[in-house]
Amino acid sequence: MATYVPPPFPEPTQPFDTAEDAARAALQALLIRSIGNRNEFGGMICKLNTKFYVAPYFIGERNSVDPGHRLVNKGCMPVGAEAVAVAYFHTHPNLESAEMTMKPDVFSDEDIGVANGVEIDAYIGSVSGLFLKFERATQKTYIAGKCLRNADEGPVPNWKRVKQELDLKYEFLSPSAPVKPVVKPKPRVPDRRGPTMAPLR
Repeated sequence: MATYVPPPFPEPTQPFDTAEDAARAALQALLIRSIGNRNEFGGMICKLNTKFYVAPYFIGERNSVDPGHRLVNKGCMPVGAEAVAVAYFHTHPNLESAEMTMKPDVFSDEDIGVANGVEIDAYIGSVSGLFLKFERATQKTYIAGKCLRNADEGPVPNWKRVKQELDLKYEFLSPSAPVKPVVKPKPRVPDRRGPTMAPLR
């Protein structure tokens, strides 16, 4: 089996249709490398006009990373002066660190504090492969899509199996995620003609 090669990290000029798409592309480019060196990676998701972009990432420590929200324009200057920060992303590559058990599939109080403080959403790429979103508007964590690849070889983890194994209660996809339009059947027009009478003989 060929060794998986992660996609390149998105350039600040590469547009995405949704914040989820941008965060997923960024995290898939970084997750395996982050797991390999056990440091968290993170950065900002920015919106410019109707598209979403990924700002350059930062490398943090074992259990923390500064995604750039304290920089000018909340880290979105590489995208453009008019760009607006809408979310930040980071990896959770560790199950344990410094004799401390980690919870890589949970947004920590610090993670949520950043999201609430900057008034943006947050995304995690976990060592388990789960792709998670903390939605500030609802203060809930959701599974934001199918799992990310978390190893050079082997299949991509199945989010349903991972969720069951970890006993997570997260719902799949955020209520704010784009949905396919529902095609409603045309209403049946009642037959308003009167009953047909048989001819008299």
